[in-house]
Amino acid sequence: MQIRDGIAIDNKKGVATEKAKYDYEVVNKKCKFELKAEVKLREGQNLNDILSIIKTSIAELKEGKIFLGAMTTKGFGRFQLKSERVYVFQFPTDGEKYLKGIQTGFEQFQLYNLANVKPLVRKPDKDFVIEAKFNLKSSLIVSSYTVDPNEPDKVHIKFNEESAIPGTSLKGAIRSRALRIINTYGANGEEILKETFGWANTKEPEDKKYKSRVIVEESMVKGASESIQTRIKIDRFTGGVIKGALVETKPMWHKDEEIVVKITIKDYQPWEAGLMLLILKDLWTSDLPIGGEKSIGRGTLAGKEAKIEFDERVILLKEENGKITLEGGGKEELEKFVKSLFEKIGG
Repeated sequence: MQIRDGIAIDNKKGVATEKAKYDYEVVNKKCKFELKAEVKLREGQNLNDILSIIKTSIAELKEGKIFLGAMTTKGFGRFQLKSERVYVFQFPTDGEKYLKGIQTGFEQFQLYNLANVKPLVRKPDKDFVIEAKFNLKSSLIVSSYTVDPNEPDKVHIKFNEESAIPGTSLKGAIRSRALRIINTYGANGEEILKETFGWANTKEPEDKKYKSRVIVEESMVKGASESIQTRIKIDRFTGGVIKGALVETKPMWHKDEEIVVKITIKDYQPWEAGLMLLILKDLWTSDLPIGGEKSIGRGTLAGKEAKIEFDERVILLKEENGKITLEGGGKEELEKFVKSLFEKIGG
C-alpha cells in the first residue's frame, strides 16, 4: 500500500487552493489477486447468450480494457487477466458436485471449453489516442515526503522503487493548459470543458455531473539519474539566508530516460482532438512543465516521437536533427482538427 497526497488547483491563480489538500491510499503496482464470479441461470434464460457475455468479458479483461475502482481516468484501476477457469454446473444433477467444489476448490473438475462460443460483436471505438515519447530537458520532481531520516526532505514519487509520473499530475497540467488555451481566445473554458474533462458541483450535489472522457495513463520512468540538490530560502528584505530554511530535494535528472505520455479521448469530437494536438505541441516544445518546482526550471520535456490514432488511422510524428516529419500522411487531417477547435470557441 502507498499513501499519496493530492491538492486542488485554483485555475485562475495557478496555485493550490487553500485548505484543499487531501491524501488517499492506493494499492501498489504488480499486486496479484483472485477474482471469483458466479452467474445463475434461471428457467427461460439462454446458456449460449450468457457464455457469449462471459467470453467477451474475459477477452476485455485480458486486453486490460476494464478498469476497477476510482480515478480510472487518471491511470488508476489498471489490471490484466493472466489466467481463467470456467465451470458449468447443471442443477439438480450437479448439486452435490457443486457443494463439494465450494468446500475443496473447483480445480479437480473439468473446465468448460469456450472455444466454440461466439463472443459479442463490439461496436468500433471512436477514440482519439496520442502516445508520445519524451526526454527530460533538465530535471523533474513530483514531490513525495519520506519518513526515512536519512533521505532528503523531498524525493520523487516511486512505485516499488521505480520512478513514476502519476496520471493525476499529468492530467492536472493538461487540463490547466486546455483551459488556458480556450480562455486566451475569449471563450468560457470552464463551461466548454465540462463534458470533456468531467465536472461536478461540490456545493450543489443535485446538479448534473459529467464523467471525464479524457484518460491519462501513469508513466513509469527508467534510465533517469537521481541526485540530491541542497537549496536555501532567501529573506527578501535583507537578501540573506533565512535561518533554519535549508532544504534538500532529490529530483530526477536527464540521462538516458524515456517518458511515455498516453492520452485518450473517448468518443471524441474533432475540436477536442484539435485541442489535444495543441497541448502535445506545448509538451513537445518544453512550454508545458509538469510536476513541482516549475519556477526553477523543473518539469520541462523534449519531444522525440508520437503516435496519433483515430478512426482506424495511425500517424507517426518524429523529430530528428531539429526537423519534424510525419509518417502516414495526415497533415491536412490534423490541421482540420485544430481549425474545428477555433470554430468551436469562435476564434
